[in-house]
Amino acid sequence: MVRWHNGTIEYFDEHQVMNWHPAKFFTDRELKTPYALLLLNQSLNEPAYKRIVCRASMITCGDGGANQLYDIIQQLQDDPLRRFPDAIVGDLDSLKDHVRDFFQDAGRTQIVRVPDQDSTDFTKALRWLKQHGTRNSDDRVDVVVFGGLGGRVDQGFSIVHHLFKAVSDEELLTGDIYLLSEQSLSFVLEKGRNVIHGLAPGANHIFQESVGIIPIRGPAVISTKGLEWDVEDWKTELGGQLSTSNHIKADVVEIEASDRMLFTIELANVLCTKSHQNEENEKAQAWIGIST
Repeated sequence: MVRWHNGTIEYFDEHQVMNWHPAKFFTDRELKTPYALLLLNQSLNEPAYKRIVCRASMITCGDGGANQLYDIIQQLQDDPLRRFPDAIVGDLDSLKDHVRDFFQDAGRTQIVRVPDQDSTDFTKALRWLKQHGTRNSDDRVDVVVFGGLGGRVDQGFSIVHHLFKAVSDEELLTGDIYLLSEQSLSFVLEKGRNVIHGLAPGANHIFQESVGIIPIRGPAVISTKGLEWDVEDWKTELGGQLSTSNHIKADVVEIEASDRMLFTIELANVLCTKSHQNEENEKAQAWIGIST
């Protein structure tokens, strides 16, 4: 298949298909690939965390991500969802003293200080997972990352930057990586044909209809099927045409891309943080003329 890219003609194999099943973490379907959780030092999406923590093979905190988990653990004293992290990894400058003492005293968590200033706590934790999350180096483990796109803008860009680096770095990943923020699930589409399954809005109360396809690495060309506003051989770039706030109209969406792209889909309200749920409720009440 031929695509235009950066002013040149580029070829890729149209028969090479990347299949994605982002809903698998939230359903009871059998998992072909285990997944680990990585918690960063930003506000934790508790509803989504509680929905998927039971089946996670490991839990790792990037430095101050342990502070976020500590708060949840204190709420879940006798709950089966109360799981301790397997490791806390990073330079540990954000880890609160009482949180460190709590996990050390419990004796269930490795606390791993990595002082290297040339890498982030995100990549340090990914590297630890790659080394300890599988029995064999060839085993696949997906990683679901909590946090990263809330709070400071520069930190958000850093997470997206490292998300793209990780998908091509064999030292960091053996499986796929997903980013779970307060309102969305995001991952990096591969160059070529991507088929994304289980997206029907409202099905199993997982996703809403809004999606975005963002060309982080520069100008690209995409073709889509299954969206309200499908495109064919459509040039997209930051500062030019951009596919944001598009709508899912099928359970299976196909996206052909001339380069890796960031795909993001809105979570159902039951999987969003309480602040977002309250915001949506206020909008709905305002719409029908109810004042509080």
